[in-house]
Amino acid sequence: MVEMFNVSKYYDREVPALEDVSLKVNKGEFIFITGPSGAGKTTLLKLLFCAEKADAGQIFIAGWDLDRLKKNSIPYLRRNIGIVFQDFKLLPNMTVLENIAFAMRVVGNPEKEIKKKALNVLKLVDLMHKADDYPLHLSGGEQQRVAIGRAVCNEPTILLADEPTGNLDTKSSVAIIDIFKEINSKGTTVLVATHNENLFLSSGRRVVILDRGKVTEEGLR
Repeated sequence: MVEMFNVSKYYDREVPALEDVSLKVNKGEFIFITGPSGAGKTTLLKLLFCAEKADAGQIFIAGWDLDRLKKNSIPYLRRNIGIVFQDFKLLPNMTVLENIAFAMRVVGNPEKEIKKKALNVLKLVDLMHKADDYPLHLSGGEQQRVAIGRAVCNEPTILLADEPTGNLDTKSSVAIIDIFKEINSKGTTVLVATHNENLFLSSGRRVVILDRGKVTEEGLR
């Protein structure tokens, strides 16, 4: 599903953001990527959804060679990738339902199917009762659940989450991880970048530890 071979990324010639990283993620896996601030977690995810380009090495996602991917093909790759950010990035002038419907409309879903699919997504993230509310009227945890719903509404094969619980309390964080587990159980490959070890300790999931741009350890936790 995801393969990285000796990947490096430099923003500063002397300090690599990632250095010689190799990683394989199988279809249907749920992996945590962790490490201190500045370890390279966000950079790794950015490379996977083509927000950044590797300076060395090769990256393959579902058969796509990102090094050879033309710029006009990136939107098609991203249709297979859902992305969840720490700061939600919701459209404040749209309701919860409209935020999710908009994400489906952008990629050309038939209008007659959009509302039905959007409501099913709201059930998944337990927000049916908030369908007509605006983001500013929601708690942080609720906003993040909307963001997750928007990320998965087009049924991506891969879901990437960058510090998705960074602004949330413990209870909300656990609820978010439970939603990711539910999404993963339906076959979606999930990669969660987090510095919060409480999210993955005793999880039974594979954990990849980054430090100063290098993979220093990986295994089940």
